[in-house]
Amino acid sequence: MKRLLFVALMLLITSPLYAAAATFSMTGDYYVEGKWWGNYNLDKYEKATVRYIDQEINLYPKIQVGNTTLNFRIDLAEVVWGGPEAVDRSDYAANVKGLDQFRTGDGRIVTNDANINIERAYISHKFNDTYTLDVGLQDGGGWGTIFGNTVVGQYRIKLTQNTKAGTFLYYYEKPANLALDNTAEQGDTTTVRNGEEDDTENFYLGYINKFGPITVKNLLGYSYGSSADLNLDNRGLFSWAETLALNGDLGAISFESEFSYKRLRCDLTTAGGFTSDTGNQHWKVYGGYINVWKDLGTMTPGFLAAYGSFDENAPTAKGFDFGANFNTTPIFGDQLGLGGGNDLLGMTAYKLYVNDIKTPAKPLTLSAFAAYIVSNQNSSDAQDADGVVSYYDGLTAWEAGIGGAYQITDNLVYNAWTSYGKAQLSSKYKNYAATLADPADARNLSHDPDAMYLLANSLTLSF
Repeated sequence: MKRLLFVALMLLITSPLYAAAATFSMTGDYYVEGKWWGNYNLDKYEKATVRYIDQEINLYPKIQVGNTTLNFRIDLAEVVWGGPEAVDRSDYAANVKGLDQFRTGDGRIVTNDANINIERAYISHKFNDTYTLDVGLQDGGGWGTIFGNTVVGQYRIKLTQNTKAGTFLYYYEKPANLALDNTAEQGDTTTVRNGEEDDTENFYLGYINKFGPITVKNLLGYSYGSSADLNLDNRGLFSWAETLALNGDLGAISFESEFSYKRLRCDLTTAGGFTSDTGNQHWKVYGGYINVWKDLGTMTPGFLAAYGSFDENAPTAKGFDFGANFNTTPIFGDQLGLGGGNDLLGMTAYKLYVNDIKTPAKPLTLSAFAAYIVSNQNSSDAQDADGVVSYYDGLTAWEAGIGGAYQITDNLVYNAWTSYGKAQLSSKYKNYAATLADPADARNLSHDPDAMYLLANSLTLSF
């Protein structure tokens, strides 16, 4: 059905009758990427080696009729050959040339034999120079810099207002609604409490303005998340959030920075092993990031620092996640999500880097980085209430890598890179028979995991 809809759409937008009523344009990109991982499971004794190739095509069609534009993002042929993302590992051997299902970087499960996905679809209407309205499936989860961002498709209504005092943005989102499964009306109060009240709604107010060389982006948000199933009582998860991002070119240096603060509340009578007399639990998570760099013409050196808080007493959402779009480092950030996040979670990272190093071969540029990571996660004991061992309290890690990009044509780029990372456990946990990978493996008593390393290359086409 997806293929039929896609073919019908392509026929429609390329027909002469359609072209008479509207204009059509399309951009896109394609990449194919191969990776070789050493010690993929971050173990001491049973070190896994993993090799795989993945590819993806993204199309961005636009259909414009007057002041209204219909925008799409269509994902095609997102396929992994022989990768570690298999949903059912029992099928791994049978599907080494193309897994039936695999997880993408943003957590979606993709099926290889039906992977034509319309990931964005929304209309944008410009009323005048002041107001623009966007309605439909848009990017959600991003603001300011990429720090803390995990951008996913989100159904939203967005109004943009341009004024002399700056640009104001108003968002409304409704990610979940359980009213159609209201078993509470039938006497079952353990799953859905009260129909329309058991949904999720997000409200945001954004502001953007430029003051001299500095651009300010501020976002206030409130989430009414009563669809969250916490402690089986459906009382939900609610949050107030503020994100302030600053960036600019000061001449001597360029910079970008962001600070995010989120105050959360869940209506639980018990959570995380403690009890509230009022039935309410309040906690907060926050993170900060600054990145400074200088374009020297022949290279661009820079330094960044990022911090994410952690609260061991919180019942859920205990730490600040750097986000799937941030990618602090290829191994500990992008691939492992050290700390249990999409990228680093409840950690501090320091990173020195040099980008765009010019070489005598003009199409070739090089890059390099070195990063040091310290965990902010803490625990009163090595084992939590469920008997699970956590190694993130006191953990430190470092990672370094180099890479190169060769511009074959204006639209075609070949990239190759390598990275090497080592994690070290706190001495307080070395009396527990486990590793980061397998808490049941007693042979790893008192040992840090061996290093993990990566070799990768890719070919990217943009059009």
